[in-house]
Formats: sequence, C-alpha cells, structure tokens
Amino acid sequence: MNKQYKVIWSKVKNSYVVVSELAKRSGKAVSIKSQPAQTLAAVLTVLALSMGVTGLAGAADTATGTGNGVAYGTSSEATAAANTAVGNTAKATGSNATAIGNTATASGSSSEAIGNGATASGPSAIALGNGATASSSNSAAIGNGAQATANYAYALGSSATASGRYSTAIGNTAQATGHYSIANGYGSQATAYYAVATGFQAKATSSNAAAYGNAATASAANSLALGNSATAKSSNSVALGSNSLADTTGVATTGYLTNEAFKASNGVVSVGNASYTDASGNTVAENRRRITNLAAGADDYDAVNVAQLKALESNVNSDISDVNTNISTINSNISTLNTSLNTLSATVDANKISYVSVNSTLTGNKNNDGATGTNSVAIGGASKAAGNLATALGAYTTASAERAVALGNQASATGTSAISIGNRSSATDAGSVAIGSTSQAAKGGVALGIESKATASSSMALGQNSSATEYLSMALGNFSSASANNAMAMGYLAKAKSGSSTAIGSRAETNGLYSLAIGDRAYVGGVNSGDGSSADVSVPNERKNTVSEERMTNPLESDQYAFAMAMGTDAKAYGYQTTAIGGGAEAYDTNTLAVGFTARAKGHFSSAIGSQASTSGKYATALGFLSNASAESASALGDQTTANIAGGVALGSKSKTNIGSGVIGYDPSGTITSQADILGSNQSTYTQLQSDIATAQANVESLSSEVVALQTAKNTATGADLTSINSQITAKEAELATARTTLASLQAQSNALVSTWQSTAAAVSVGNSETGLTRQITNVAAGTLDTDAVNVAQLKALSTKLSDDVTAITLTSGKNITVADDNTINLNDTFTVNSATDTTQQVTVDGTTSTITAGTDANQVTVNGGNATITAGTGSNQVTVDGSNGQVVIGDAANGGIVMGNQDVTTTNGSTESGQYITGLDNTTWDPNNYVADRAATEGQLAQLAGNISDINTSIGEINNSKRSFVSDSGEKIELGKDDTLNLKGGADTSSLTEGNIGVVNNEAGNGFDIKLSSKLSGLDSVDTKTLTASDSITVGSGNTTTSITGDTVTTTTVKTGNTTVNNSGVTIAATDSSKSDIKLTNDTISMGGNQVHNVAAGTADTDAVNVSQLNNVVTNIGNGMGEMNNRINRLDDRVDRVGAGAAALAALHPLDFDPDSRWEVAAGVGNYRGASAVAVGAFYRPNNDTMFSIGSSYGGGENMVNAGVTWRIGQGETKTYSSKKAMAQEIDSLKSVVSQQNSKLEAQDQKIEELMAAVAELTKNK
Repeated sequence: MNKQYKVIWSKVKNSYVVVSELAKRSGKAVSIKSQPAQTLAAVLTVLALSMGVTGLAGAADTATGTGNGVAYGTSSEATAAANTAVGNTAKATGSNATAIGNTATASGSSSEAIGNGATASGPSAIALGNGATASSSNSAAIGNGAQATANYAYALGSSATASGRYSTAIGNTAQATGHYSIANGYGSQATAYYAVATGFQAKATSSNAAAYGNAATASAANSLALGNSATAKSSNSVALGSNSLADTTGVATTGYLTNEAFKASNGVVSVGNASYTDASGNTVAENRRRITNLAAGADDYDAVNVAQLKALESNVNSDISDVNTNISTINSNISTLNTSLNTLSATVDANKISYVSVNSTLTGNKNNDGATGTNSVAIGGASKAAGNLATALGAYTTASAERAVALGNQASATGTSAISIGNRSSATDAGSVAIGSTSQAAKGGVALGIESKATASSSMALGQNSSATEYLSMALGNFSSASANNAMAMGYLAKAKSGSSTAIGSRAETNGLYSLAIGDRAYVGGVNSGDGSSADVSVPNERKNTVSEERMTNPLESDQYAFAMAMGTDAKAYGYQTTAIGGGAEAYDTNTLAVGFTARAKGHFSSAIGSQASTSGKYATALGFLSNASAESASALGDQTTANIAGGVALGSKSKTNIGSGVIGYDPSGTITSQADILGSNQSTYTQLQSDIATAQANVESLSSEVVALQTAKNTATGADLTSINSQITAKEAELATARTTLASLQAQSNALVSTWQSTAAAVSVGNSETGLTRQITNVAAGTLDTDAVNVAQLKALSTKLSDDVTAITLTSGKNITVADDNTINLNDTFTVNSATDTTQQVTVDGTTSTITAGTDANQVTVNGGNATITAGTGSNQVTVDGSNGQVVIGDAANGGIVMGNQDVTTTNGSTESGQYITGLDNTTWDPNNYVADRAATEGQLAQLAGNISDINTSIGEINNSKRSFVSDSGEKIELGKDDTLNLKGGADTSSLTEGNIGVVNNEAGNGFDIKLSSKLSGLDSVDTKTLTASDSITVGSGNTTTSITGDTVTTTTVKTGNTTVNNSGVTIAATDSSKSDIKLTNDTISMGGNQVHNVAAGTADTDAVNVSQLNNVVTNIGNGMGEMNNRINRLDDRVDRVGAGAAALAALHPLDFDPDSRWEVAAGVGNYRGASAVAVGAFYRPNNDTMFSIGSSYGGGENMVNAGVTWRIGQGETKTYSSKKAMAQEIDSLKSVVSQQNSKLEAQDQKIEELMAAVAELTKNK
C-alpha cells in the first residue's frame, strides 16, 4: 500500500485535503491566500497522523518557538525564514530545513526530520520515524529507529540500517553495511561491496555475493545462494534450492576420464547437499536433487542426460555384437557392413546442421583456435575470445576480458563484462556497453546508436553520433553531446557543455554551471573553462543571501553564466543567474528575469514579465504587454506602460512617468515655495546631513570598488592566495554592509526633514500627461498622517465645516455667576448645576480640587484637572481616562481590568517591555465555532491559532488621535487631544449666578465664536466688581444643558470636540465614512466601527493586541514551509519517475528461442515514464533447453537498477537431444574408424579366401 501522501486542493470541499501520492492533481498548486488556516491545519494533521508525531493536533497548545522561520512548540527553533520546526524542542537549523516532532532535529541543508527524536544532519537528508537518523548527504531513514549513515544510503523499516555508500536496507532490522549493497527483508544482511541479500534473515557477507530466499547465505566473493536456507560458501559458486550447499572443500581437481584440470576458485554449482552441520550446530540431512527436463548436451562442457547414456550403452553393445558377427561369418559381416553404411548415411542426413555457414578467407580462427579463454566462444574469421566466459561473434571481433561480449565486424570488448555490438563498436572498460556501428563506450558507460560515444564513468549516450564524455554525463538524441560532469543533453544537436547543466530540446545549448536550457534553440551562453574544477564546488556558496551585490554582479570568469535558465523556443540567458522563459525571451547582465514572448531584461536585477516587455535599467521592473522600464529602479506595471524616470512608477494601461523626485508640493497659503521655506530652522541640520551623505556615499562606492577588485583577483588566485582573498572579501563585505546601513540612516534623516512638502522619490503615474490620459484613484481610505492621501469625503467635511453658520455665544447671569456693571463676571469657587435635591441629576464644579463631578454611584462621571483624569462608573465597570500617563483603564487595572495606552508589560519569558498596548482583555482563548465578529484578538489567541488561523475579513481600524485647536483673544493657539481636558474658569459666586446674560456668536473672521455679555442683564441681585481669578467658577446654561467651569476643570454632561464625544456612556468618535460605524469606548466594550487601528506595536503578552506585521510573518513563514515541502515532494516525484523509467527499460529485455549453438543472448531496451528516460541492457544464458539464467541493469538519472534470475522448464515429457556439429563429427569419425577396421579385416579375410581358393585349386589340379 502506498505510504506517501501529499496535500492538494479539493474543488468540491473548497479546502486542502490529503491524498495518496499516486492521485492525479487537478492543476492547483499549494497557495496561502484565502485559506491559511485550512492549509496549516491540513499539513500538521497529516504529519501528526501519518508520521507518528505525538502531542500535536490541528489546533495545538501555545507555541513558544524562536527563529525567523515557522517554529511551533515549546523551545522549538527555526533559524531561517525558509525553515519549519513543529513540536516540543524541534529544531530546524540547516538552510531550508524541516523538523516535525518532539525533539526532531534537521541540521543539514534542505534536510527533513519527521517524527519524535528524528535526526537529519546530512545535506538533503530525510529522517522519517521515531528516532530515525539520516546523517549523510542525500541519505534517507524511514521507520522507527532507522539509520542511514552514509552518502546516498537508504534505510526503510523499523531499526533498518544502511551504513554503506549507496546502500539500501529494506525491512525491520535489515542491515546494508557494504558500499552499494542491498538488504531486503526482515533481518537481512548485506555487509560487503555490491552484496545483495533478499529474504527473511538472508545474508550476503562477501563482495558481489547474492542471497535470495529465507535464511539464504552467500558468504564468499561472487557467490549466489538461491532458495530457502541455501548456502554458497565458496567464491564464484552457486547454490540452487532449499538447503543446497555450494562448497569447493574436498572437490577433486581433475576431471573423470578426461583428467582435465579444475580450479576450485572457479566455484561450483550445487542443487543439493551432502550431510553437513550449519552455523547454528544443526545437522542438515543429505539432500540430493535430480536435474530433470535436461536437454541433451552438445558441446564438450555441456551436461549429459540419461537418454545420452542409454544411447551410448546401446551403441557400444551393438558395436560389440556386430564385430562378433563379422568375425564368425564373413558374408554376414559384409551384409552387416552394408547395412551399417546405409544406416550411417541415413543418420548423417537426418542429423546434419542446416542454415549455418561461415564463408571467410581469413586464417585466424580457421582451426577453431580463436577461443582461448576458459568457457569462451569465438565464431568468425579472425575472431578472438581470450577472456574467460567471453563471447566473440563476427570477423575480427575481439572479446579479451572476462565475460566480455563482442558481436559484429571488428567489434571489440576489452573490459570485464563489457558488451560491444555493431560494426567496429568498442567497449573498453569494465561494465561498458556499446551498441551500434562505430559506437564507443568506456569506464562503465553506455553508448547506443551509430557512432555514439560514452567514454566517461557512468556516462550514457543514446542516438546517432550522440556523445557523453564526462563523469555522470548523459546525451539522448541524434548528434547530442554532454561534455561536462553530471551534464545532460536531450534532443537533436542538444549540447550540455558545463558541469551539472541540462539542455533539453532540438539545438538547445548550455555553457554555464548548473544552468538549464529547455526548448528548440534555447541557449545559456558563455563558460569555456573546464568543468569539474574547484569552481564546481565553490559556486553554490556564491548564492547565499549574505553575499554582496558586488559579487552577485561580478561572478568569477569561470562562473559568469552559472545558474542561468532559458526555457522556450529561441530563449536566451546571457548572464549569471539570469532567467529567460518564453519564445524569444532574452535575459542579459546578471540576476535578470525575462518572462513572456520576446521579453527582454537588461540591467542587473531587473525583471521583464509579459509579451514584448522590456527593461534596460538596473533594478527596473516591467510587467505587462509592451511595458518598458528604462530607468534605474523604475517600475512599469500594465500593458504599454513606460517608466523612464529613475525610481518612477507607471501604473495602469498606457501610463507613463513624467515627474522625478524633489518636487515641492502646493501650499494653499502660499507660504511654502522653496526648500528653504520647508526647512526653516532645520536648514543647518539639513546642510550638514547632505555633507555627511556625500561622505557616506563615497565610502560605499570605495568599498564597493574594493570588493569588485578582490572578486576579479579570484579569477587567477590559487592556494593560499585564494584563501586570503576570500577572507578579505568577507571582511570588506561586512564593512560595506555597515556603510550602506549608515548611508540609509542618513538619507532617512534627511528625507524626514522635507518629505512632508517635498517628494524624495519619483512620482507614481496612473496616466499620461502627454496624451491626456488620466485616471481616478478610488476606494482611498481617509488619510491621517501628513503624507497620507486625502479622499473626497475629507474635502467635503472640510467644506461643510467652513460653510456652516456660526452661532452667537451669549453670556447670561445665573445662580452661579454674576455680572457686575463694569462687566466683571464673578463665579463661585464651587457650584452645583441642575437639581438641588436629586443628586443623580447634579453636576458639581469644585474649583478647590480642580474637579467636575456629574451623577452618583455607578453613573458618576468625574473630571479631575489635578491629575488629568476622567473617571466614569465604579468597580469593574469604571472607565478612567488618564491624560498624565496616556492611559484608558476599564475596571481595576491591578485585578484584570482593561488598560489601553502607555504601560509596562511582562512577556512570557519574564522580560519587561514598555510601549502603547491594550491589556486585560478576557478573550485569551479561541473557539472557531463560537466567536464574536469584529472583536479584537489577543496575542494569547494568536499563539493558540498557530495551527488554525482563520481569514481576517475585517481589519482593526485606527483610533484617530484627533486634536482640536482653541485660540484665545491674545491669539495664542492650544491643541487638545480627545483625552485632554479643556479648562474654562469664571470666578463668580455660584449662589449668585443668573441666567440669560451671556451669549456665544460667530466671530467676524468666520473661524470661531465670540463670548459676549448681554447688554441687558437681568436677574442680578448685585454686581461685584471683583476681578475674576483662576480659582473662580462659572456655570453656563441651565437644566440638563448646564456646563460648569472651575479653575482649569470643566464639568458637563457631554463634552464634544469635532467628531469626538465624551459623556457618561463613554467616548464616541463619529464616523466620517458612511460605510463605517462610530468608534465607541464604554466601560465594558470597545467598538472600532469597522475602522483600522494603526501604529499598533507588536504584542507580547497573551492579552495584547497583535499587528498585521506579526500576522503576515506567520503567514509568510507558513508559506515558505509549504513551498519547501512542495519542493521536497516534487523531488521525490522526480525520483519515482526515474525509477519507473528504469523499470520500463528492464521490462523491454526479452530472450529469443533456445538455440543449442547460441546459448548466449544480449538484449537492450529503452524506457520512459512521465518524462524520465532510462536505458537497460541484459544478457541471457541457456545451458540447455530447460534452464535459463538472466541478468539485466538499467541506467538513467542516477536511479540505476539491476536484476538477476534463473528460469526452469517444469513438466512431463521426454527430453529431446540436440546434437551439435562437433558431436556429430565425432560420431562420424568413430564410425569411419569402425568401417576402416572392418575393411582391414575384410581385406585380410579376402586374402585368406584367395589363398584358400588357390589351395583348393591346386588340390583339385593335383587330383
């Protein structure tokens, strides 16, 4: 069952879901846009359930992690922005590292540790499972306690161990400790180079040994044990079948009858065993096996079956009988001889070999002496098979190494197990494969195609005239070439000329280290130095974020086009780390990006995105069809936009920049017309800053030149000089970074002095003044800062304010104020307004204590001028506005009340922070199913929401710190905030005040009001000419509209300034935007009315408010973690694709029908799976018609595979004998010898007969 998962977007559920890796994607990539909570919850939940992480759920406990990345869990640590650490004490300290699980550690670059105590300390290492450890480069340990401790080692299973380079251990407690070894099965062991152990407790303990089957053991070099408890104890031996033992101990060293010498080191093949004692001391009973269904042997070294023995016995008996018969009766012998000759003729005709002929005038091998190696085969004129088990077929063919195969005219296989097939093909080193006319393969390379060449270690060339000449290089396609280490070229005439570069497509070409060209004639140009030098290793360090801009724009000569990418027909990437994507796209200089049809990016770090988009300035950005950014740091955003002013922004279709920096804004009063008017008394400070900026700029330029000079010197430096230059560059870059920080600080100070009235950067254009193109900017929020934009609503409000009629103000004497004949106003020091009996309706102004008090008990409101406070209500509902400390307190601050404003807070780690905060909120926990809309969140909720962040659709608005201006008769102006107290004092005796004698009217300027005493005073008891002092009091109004003034304290039912109102219910700021509600502060509620809250400091305590920056950081870190996880999953997908291609290539290997004269067969195949390609080669050997041995291997993308097997034919029936020409020739020679002997006897008998006849005639004559 597939155990790999991934997260994809479900269109049905409208969220992210977990699926098998084999499921097809619907085309939507992982995105953190409007579903951040669902994404994080899905990832963490899947990891928790599938990887064995305990103590983690979709909504986990408060996180207390540290670092710039995503750190979730107590003492977790993610040291870089792209890192992710989830779990108690989880640590992700390597670049792009991921650690998930309690105490999980990922310290290697791009490493992943998932599971409790999992450790991934090697680069690109993966540790998955409780206590799993992957400690070397590209190693992987999957399973509880799995250990992968060598480069490219893979351990899969509980306590599995892979400690050899490129080793693989699969199964619980499986051990692959030898380099390139494979252990597959519970308790299996592969402890030597290239050892393979497959099966329960199978063991392969010597180099190249293979054990297949439960408890199978191959303990000698090159041995093979196949079957349950099969044991191969001797080198080069094979044990087939359950309990079979292959051991050369005591084996005879000469052949029976032939006395041919036999070397025990050649090994034996055993299909059974004599009685022996195994390693555990158990006695294994004798077990002999028949080899059934064995075809009749033909060659001298073929096995013989019983049918052949019976035939031999029958022939011998028949020959003896014939000889005896011939001796006893001459006539019978003659008759028998004739019969034998007829039988021989028929037998020869019936068993002669057909359709095989060798027509050669060459002398070599004419006498069948070309096969000089043990068990070798040489067929053809001048063919030579000098290696043991070698095969040479064709004219002038040579197979000079062990197990080498050469097929075709002048084919040559001179390496061990090398294969050369085709006219003049050549395979010169061990394991090399050359297939095709004049193809060449060396150092284990694979060349397939006419004139193909694979002459470097692990290289591969497929296609006519293809060429792969460097380590791990691959060329696929006619006339393709890969001429650098780890380079890949795919397509007609494709060329990959630099280390680790890839060229895919007809005529695609790469000349930069680690570069990529994809598409017809795609090109990355320039590097001509030898790849594989030290530059291959040093280049990646040039890409770190700490490297200065100077080095990024001035790479080493050998690396000037490294990391470039060109994708698309005729796409061109002409510089270091440049990227060109799209037909005809071109990227120049360094670090540029061109995306779109014929897009062109010129200028360091510039980006041109869109069809025919172009840039020609440093740092410029052009986005949209025909957009153009030709100045430094200019931005053209939209189709046909033009940004030709440095730092300018053209926004919107056909917009064009037209105004640079330094423009002074319009002042309606006409006061500000020059920079001097702006600066005023700051002129000397500004002048000094300009001098300091010039000095700092010169220092930056000097240090920049020094870094460039040192970088240039590296091109020719070596040894100690190179080490010294690297140290100098590091030191200079540190100085340069400090100098740039100083320059930026000075520029910021300078800008702050003029930026309100004078622009410090080029303008943003949303139209084109040359063509009359203009645009509205809509949906602009009301500005608050001096440099904010103003919307139409604010203009309308200002117009209304200026046009309103000004109501006259009239002063009238009342019970708390008296007006003398000389217009002197006398107020009591303390007076009470409103009902004399109902204290709940009274307002008391106390000049002696500078207080104004309205109402009683829970409804009491007190304004205290002595300590600048306003207090409303009592107990937990009390609201206190403290102007001296800049605070608003609701309830008891010492017992969990709400405090807003300046205060000292203690963070969870015990440190103290000072600033403007909101503390004491009750909503410190989060229930996603029961929440209050528009209620402010706390830092405690944010910590709890690390795994379940929901969309925030309504932002917290800004509480405007509005101020009101008041101007006295002297012309002095004071500005008061909403929490400040306006103190108006009279001085009259409150018991002698009258009503209706004072009025308020509009002033002549129309910008305020005049307070006037009525010329017709009424209700006066007396007039006192005493001069009013600050301690006197005044009461204005009557009934429910009374306002009392005592000293600098005002007591009233309602205080209103501008759109701000303060009364017994709290503070209300009226909304100026019809789409928003009023801002209200009461004793138990704070409502922002849909407005934003600006300038909120980052919260620290659980009850503190959080700002958008904190939220964005969390979302960004989660996005980085998800991006990195997707990259890891994609890399795993690529490996699966390459494995699939290798499997497809192996599946293409097939044997031909059995031919007793051609027992060896060679096969080749090509496979492709989802864009990945691989080639496979294999060989088949049949000692007889019923047995076949096979071996095959695939190559492609580093995921090489190998297989081996044996096949037996099983079933009833008679085993047919297949005779070879040599065997038949021997039989004919034997028959000729018999005939010759018979002829000699017949001649002797004839002579005796003649003598007898002569004697008889003589006797007859004498008679």
